[in-house]
Amino acid sequence: MIVKSFLSPADLTEESVKNTWVVVIDVLRATSTIVTALHNGAKLVRPVADTAEAIRIAGQKRGEEILLAGEENGFKINGFDLGNSPLEYAHSVIYGKKIILKTTNGTRAFLNVQSAPKILVGSFLNAQAAAGFLNRNLPERVLFVNSGLQGHFSLEDSVCSGYIISQLSEADIRNDDACAAVELSRHFASDVRAMFGQSRHGRYLKRNGFETDLEFCAQKNIFKDIPVFDTDKRGIVLAQMAG
Repeated sequence: MIVKSFLSPADLTEESVKNTWVVVIDVLRATSTIVTALHNGAKLVRPVADTAEAIRIAGQKRGEEILLAGEENGFKINGFDLGNSPLEYAHSVIYGKKIILKTTNGTRAFLNVQSAPKILVGSFLNAQAAAGFLNRNLPERVLFVNSGLQGHFSLEDSVCSGYIISQLSEADIRNDDACAAVELSRHFASDVRAMFGQSRHGRYLKRNGFETDLEFCAQKNIFKDIPVFDTDKRGIVLAQMAG
């Protein structure tokens, strides 16, 4: 299994994902939120690029079948049903619903890798499950795409990708970014919450009242779910639903 990672999403090209499985990571908070939403019974999460597109897709089915969700600068988009806090995605709120999600970094990452044959969702919450899925399927190539922060390196995403890579039984690490991610995980993954306190976005979220989100997203391996992008449905579903 040839494994690569990009510490910055700016390095991603269409050629990068050709014939390559992709794991998208945006620990704070998009992929943590997606994993939580699907675990709690959401039917599908569809990532979109902007607010206008989200509203257009929801149309008249909003509320009954579809919820609008997302953030701008970390805060819930005005008029949307949900923000980007995983704690908002309770079973009672989202069960059976389709969620249209727009975030600053994470949803853009998903849209940028659409040509990949398989796209997985990774976070600390389901890291062991994601690694196990890769170990069982043994794709020839895997690329870890760290969503980063406004196009730049993000400590928490790189630590998470390194944490997952370190659990791959037959990983043949082929680039320095993946090597660096593994080394970062060895230093930081033992105390994820403390690492959030050192990361730029972690500190930003704490200053703005999202301390409980940090506590939640720091949990490791609490879910066994494997969300994957389903091309036909144009959204993210659980692996067993996507076949």
